[in-house]
Amino acid sequence: MDEEAELARFKWLLISGVAFLISAFFAWSELQYALRSRTVEAELVEVRETYTVGRRGRRVPKLEVEYRFTEEDGALRLERDDVSTDWPLPEADTVAVQYFPGAPGESRLAGHRNWIALVVFFGTLAVVAVAGWKLWREARAAIEQSNRFTRNRRRG
Repeated sequence: MDEEAELARFKWLLISGVAFLISAFFAWSELQYALRSRTVEAELVEVRETYTVGRRGRRVPKLEVEYRFTEEDGALRLERDDVSTDWPLPEADTVAVQYFPGAPGESRLAGHRNWIALVVFFGTLAVVAVAGWKLWREARAAIEQSNRFTRNRRRG
């Protein structure tokens, strides 16, 4: 295989590895919410539309949802989560919330997942796994070829 093709494969593997590590950081948060968080009904305090400044200075609308809930140990928490403007708000005065016990500021509306991080994580995991398998296969073939060469030299 020529050097340009090898360099291109290495670049793709490097970029995929970096993307995998970055997405793993964000996917780890999702895993923690899935395993360690508690879900509780929270009292809806206020919902207001706000804006963030996006790329190129463009204003992007969002909903700021403020809620109040009591932890299992009795601690009262007043927190908020920012969601897109098309987020389905409940008709009642309560909303389901996921939170980490004893960690103020670590809560979110139930179902507010970071799907992009999960898709990127599993996509880059697949790319890294396939590249690793190909690398292992090529290395094994080179070792077998080297072993055949060594055996043939000993015989001859």
